[in-house]
Amino acid sequence: MKATTLLTTSLLFYLAEAQQLVSNWPNSIGEWPNQYSPHIHRPLPINVSQTEFETKMKEYQRVTRGTEQQREYQPIVPTETHHEPDGGVTLKFSSPHFKVAEGITLKLLISNATLHVAIFQTLANGHKVVVKSSFIPRAPIWVDAYLQPSTEINVRISCGHYCKVQYPTANVQYTIGHGSRDLGINSEGNLMCSGNAQPHDACCMTKFKVKFEELEQEGLEPIFAPLFYDASYCGNFYCDTHPPHYYTMIKNHLLYNPADPPESECTPSAYQPLRVLTVHPDNSDILVVQVWEKAVAKTCGCV
Repeated sequence: MKATTLLTTSLLFYLAEAQQLVSNWPNSIGEWPNQYSPHIHRPLPINVSQTEFETKMKEYQRVTRGTEQQREYQPIVPTETHHEPDGGVTLKFSSPHFKVAEGITLKLLISNATLHVAIFQTLANGHKVVVKSSFIPRAPIWVDAYLQPSTEINVRISCGHYCKVQYPTANVQYTIGHGSRDLGINSEGNLMCSGNAQPHDACCMTKFKVKFEELEQEGLEPIFAPLFYDASYCGNFYCDTHPPHYYTMIKNHLLYNPADPPESECTPSAYQPLRVLTVHPDNSDILVVQVWEKAVAKTCGCV
């Protein structure tokens, strides 16, 4: 099996496990349990308010301050709002933070919708894209949409003639002075794999980044922060150095598996945790900060 296939399988498997809430709630920073479940069946849709989002984003900023996950956060309100004859609402957002944004999450409260809501974003080239399309109840509910970063944000909400849109906010996550930083990439002086790495190459780390929004589209619980996951992995390439007990390991392996010669494996030798902001599995109205203890490969070594 190729490394990329292994990565995809293990990543989704790990994310399925990690999204189970730690057992010591409300002290939600701790080990994740051992049960695996890729989906959480909620009795109600996710309904996180803007106030709850801002409160928990501040908590997330506090626990990630001084780490490689540190990001700045700013809620932006519309500079212009227009109500159209067909019941649609157009919004315009402007902020200097958009230029350095890693991602923008639009939140708004919708009521009296005709069961379906669609949110469109007009890009800088004039092209319109659908950033949200879903069925929602008529009762007031908070709706989220991931917007594409741009110097100016223009969106249109379509939810019926009698629909009411309240408290629209563009929540921006960005960095200051460092650009987009990769979590743990080469921070320990790891040899980075080249784009044309071969099986005989030395043990190295392969850079790989996953967008949580894409995993959410596959049915996993939404992760509001961070926006990206550093899934960089150690390439399964040739290792020319081995631990002191390697000879004993090889001898025992050949003794019990004579037809299966062992191969040197380049695997993670150290990990670093990943802090995530996600939805509480038992309460769709609140967010919780979790720690995934062994989420990011920090160093690679031969075994």
